[in-house]
Amino acid sequence: MSMEDKIMKLEACRYADLAKHTKVFNALALEYHLWIYLDPEDVRTAYFIGAEEIGPNADNSRIFPDTFYRDSQCWIRVNRGYLGDKCGKHTIKLNFVERYTDTDFSLYVSYYMQNDNPDKPYVYMHKEDGQEVSEPASSEPTFTPYTRE
Repeated sequence: MSMEDKIMKLEACRYADLAKHTKVFNALALEYHLWIYLDPEDVRTAYFIGAEEIGPNADNSRIFPDTFYRDSQCWIRVNRGYLGDKCGKHTIKLNFVERYTDTDFSLYVSYYMQNDNPDKPYVYMHKEDGQEVSEPASSEPTFTPYTRE
């Protein structure tokens, strides 16, 4: 097993490329840290300013200054316990500033959180008002008696 198989890792990208880099994590199999890989060509001369969760269900109240820490040029270490852990899609916006031009830009990471016990039961068919739902076929075979005429 390689080192990359042992860690929770996401790859930072442009917003348009999020679909290619989104991963699914199970809530019961989370590690303490999440690692975000940064392409050196994108961030070589950039300062990491901070991060925030974006989207309709974003909750940034738990993101503290030490939640995201840029360990090196290519890696941001995230204290995963402060990120959103509700089931569904989570998108995080990483903010950078170019060192020489003072231009700000953003990269993004995204993940789906799932668990093994979904809240909603599976419903095969809904009965609409005024419609009858047919009874399922009996598992016992039915025979038509043969009579000679």
